[in-house]
Amino acid sequence: MPTPTGTISLNDVNIELGRSSGANINMNDSAVRTLAGVGGSGTIITMDNLRGKSSLAATLPDYGVTSGWIEMDRFYFNAGASYGEAIVDIILFSSGTGAYRYGDSGTATTNFTSFTWKTGGGSAGDYYAHMAAPSGDSFAAASSATNTALTLSSNRNWQLLVTSSGNPSNASKYLTSTLQIRKADGSALVSKSVSMSGEVALGFL
Repeated sequence: MPTPTGTISLNDVNIELGRSSGANINMNDSAVRTLAGVGGSGTIITMDNLRGKSSLAATLPDYGVTSGWIEMDRFYFNAGASYGEAIVDIILFSSGTGAYRYGDSGTATTNFTSFTWKTGGGSAGDYYAHMAAPSGDSFAAASSATNTALTLSSNRNWQLLVTSSGNPSNASKYLTSTLQIRKADGSALVSKSVSMSGEVALGFL
């Protein structure tokens, strides 16, 4: 949350910057100057400059061929099986890290890519994840809620799961959505379009 607008201490500044409350602080530190909105090493920073300031910042990296998108796909094929599944998902951990992942009946959960989503100050509980209700197919039942701002003090996960039974058989799913990391006031720190697709093919030679 932002620093207080009334009485403020250097500990409030440290906490907003994601530091421990007892840490040493230098008013000429670049992070302090950025928070205060005061540039130039010769300009004096006062406590007034630090009231009501937020250092929240977040990122969601692109993945796939289209700029501004998170695009994930998984195909599972087994000519001899009578059951199979393909999985893609996004997970945001309360630790401030995240991953875009895949798996299938022959592959344990594996990261397409891992990243740090929390790039600013404050605690994970100051950040909120919002996944729009998808177009196309639905997220798996165990996924986090959609169309709801969810505090990132807990892990959040959205998964597309494709299953198929029989030999031969084939199943596929596809969805699109938008994922945002927001402040408590609902304003978006970062927003990415999302596409997830999966297919399972069994018994086809």
